[in-house]
Amino acid sequence: MIDLLQLGPDGRLFDVDSAEDARARLCKDGSVTWIDLTDGSDAEWRQILALYPFHPLAVDDCRSNEQRPKLEEYPGHLLIVFQGLELAADADSLETTELDILLAPGLLVTVHDKALRAIEEVKDRCARSPDVFAPGADMLLHAVLDRTVDFYFPLAERLEARLDAIEDSLTDHPDPATFDRIFKLKKHLLAFRRFVSPQRDIVNALSFRSLAGVRDATHIYFRDIHDHLIRLHDQLESMRDLSASVLDAHMTQMSQRANEIIKVLTIMGSIILPLSLVASVFGMNFAVIPFASHPVGFWIALGGMAALGAVIYGVFKLRRWV
Repeated sequence: MIDLLQLGPDGRLFDVDSAEDARARLCKDGSVTWIDLTDGSDAEWRQILALYPFHPLAVDDCRSNEQRPKLEEYPGHLLIVFQGLELAADADSLETTELDILLAPGLLVTVHDKALRAIEEVKDRCARSPDVFAPGADMLLHAVLDRTVDFYFPLAERLEARLDAIEDSLTDHPDPATFDRIFKLKKHLLAFRRFVSPQRDIVNALSFRSLAGVRDATHIYFRDIHDHLIRLHDQLESMRDLSASVLDAHMTQMSQRANEIIKVLTIMGSIILPLSLVASVFGMNFAVIPFASHPVGFWIALGGMAALGAVIYGVFKLRRWV
């Protein structure tokens, strides 16, 4: 599905009826043509290429949806690959949506295979508050990237809340399933960081390098996004270190519980072994065994075994083994 939009110099966003109308308006009066393409077809890509001759490699990257975050500079235009991230409803995986952006003079093309909240919110803000956005395709690019990055922070907060809950559970009610929860969380943090790190480099280039379609006056706006990504990266690093510490604490706790169980079983075995020896002696098939014919011989042997067990336990207690 293709959405042809025009952002006027006053910041007002309105629909364009056709590709021919968009071509006629391209770079006129300081306005920006914005093409938002969702799961585009061959015919829709032909409409885009009729507006601007984007490099075939850039088009191939946009259509593959298997690109890592990156920034590529081509003659007269840029390709930016970003990622929209969401935590799945079951909280077991990170859902990613690749956002490919083509930037040319007076033209911005956003490509994605499913709806993105960041794109929809930028459109909504343009409709509600047109004076918020300064003119220029690079400023529209800033708005899209800024809103995409804004959605990272609630995701980071959800992961941090899960980490805090796991940390609290270690002291309140330890659970063997905690290992799986920590392991899944570490996978989420690793995947999150794997996307944030290169995107930080992308925005750094937009903030400080002279690139096609990016004016020097807009560098300061991209630096604001860069600061957000630095802060997010630091937060992810802290959570990764904390998750490693929580995992170590969990493994130590499990090891201590295992040692306690082994300790109890060892003590029980140490007490039962002498008693088994006494029972074995009285179970021998000799003709004469002390107390074997006595009316209360069984109870005498049983009492002796109990006394022996108490003495052994007392020795353990005296040596502080229990």
